[in-house]
Amino acid sequence: MKLLYNVTVRAYRAAISAAAIAGKEKAQQWLAGRENWRSKLKADLSKLDLTDKKTIWFHCASLGEFEQGRPLIESVRKESPDVNIVLTFFSPSGYENKKNYSHADLILYLPLDTRKNARDFLDLIKPKVAVFVKYEFWYHYMRALNDRDIPLILASAIFRDEQLFFKSYGKWYLKSLQLVDQFYVQSDKSKELLTSHGIKNVEVSGDTRFDRVWQLSQKVKTFNELDPFFEDQKVFIAGSSWEKEDEFTEKLIDDGLLNDFKIVIAPHEITESKIKGYEKKWPNQTFRFTDRDKIRDLKSKRIMIVDTIGHLSALYQYATIALIGGGFTTGIHNILEAATYGVPTIFGPNNERFQEAQDLMKQEAAFEVKVFSDLTKVFNILSDESRLQKASLKAKNYVSKNTGAVDVIYAGIKKRLLAE
Repeated sequence: MKLLYNVTVRAYRAAISAAAIAGKEKAQQWLAGRENWRSKLKADLSKLDLTDKKTIWFHCASLGEFEQGRPLIESVRKESPDVNIVLTFFSPSGYENKKNYSHADLILYLPLDTRKNARDFLDLIKPKVAVFVKYEFWYHYMRALNDRDIPLILASAIFRDEQLFFKSYGKWYLKSLQLVDQFYVQSDKSKELLTSHGIKNVEVSGDTRFDRVWQLSQKVKTFNELDPFFEDQKVFIAGSSWEKEDEFTEKLIDDGLLNDFKIVIAPHEITESKIKGYEKKWPNQTFRFTDRDKIRDLKSKRIMIVDTIGHLSALYQYATIALIGGGFTTGIHNILEAATYGVPTIFGPNNERFQEAQDLMKQEAAFEVKVFSDLTKVFNILSDESRLQKASLKAKNYVSKNTGAVDVIYAGIKKRLLAE
């Protein structure tokens, strides 16, 4: 199985190379970020104190995992300021967006998972503790950490029956989990699944995303210049909107269901062609978020297009109802960013892997839609002010009651940092 794993890793590398040759930007970034990584890393490390300072290594697959790991990184930075923090990403969408993140001392792409790369990487950064966030299972890095007696923590992890570890043919992958020093999982179900397969070093911590969105809501940036636009009106936000959510938003507008709402559209992929498409569809009704200080009469505008990354989570503070993207593609985007402000959320059917979606739907604070008629039914439900207020309160309470994961996991990190 190890041979198959190695072949798969190298096949993935070959596929990335082919995509790069074909002109795919992310594939080109993936390769360029790993080119001559040893010499680049040596140069960067020469600026850090690796003799007297301990180093903690955080690894995140992409931007979503980073947001889960972020409150842990910032807790380490606050409580242990004398520690070096190395942050790695697998995906360009993580690295390219966070390469200037101020709370890490060094940020880079994770070199491809080979035995030599893993050994050389650890020999260079010399971590005291490693923290992988949620889903990352790179065998050679895990093995190299274990061989050096460097504790590996898996933070905010979640496990499901259908994962390869728990298949009859996945015993080698299950065995690789024994290389993890401590699992901090999101749910009792994940713990039960692991313990039923002989893995006992598991603690239910919850999900650090709750801490992150709650922290953001407590010190949220306001946009006073947008007051004339919102003007105490109901606000509909299409957040991280894909093609299907755009289609639904257009139908809601055409059918008059948003006549009493101001509308905010934040596309998942921000491109000039997409933004111009919105502007052409609704001429003279739209303005771009970045132009908010240039519009003389914001009150007369109906639709704001968010043409930046990083502002959507704060804009949810103004929302009455949010349609969250991804539920018709790879999986719903972060609904907790809206829920923390007491915003009922709506999303497509690809939500089974998201416990927060299941929980909020049971409380009627979130709603699944498969076709447009489902969406109109939800709007009819939430048009009842008392039901809207109940959904809002349940959403906000759900987030606040599920905070605390950061304190649990940080205690485990600190224990291992201080160990001799």
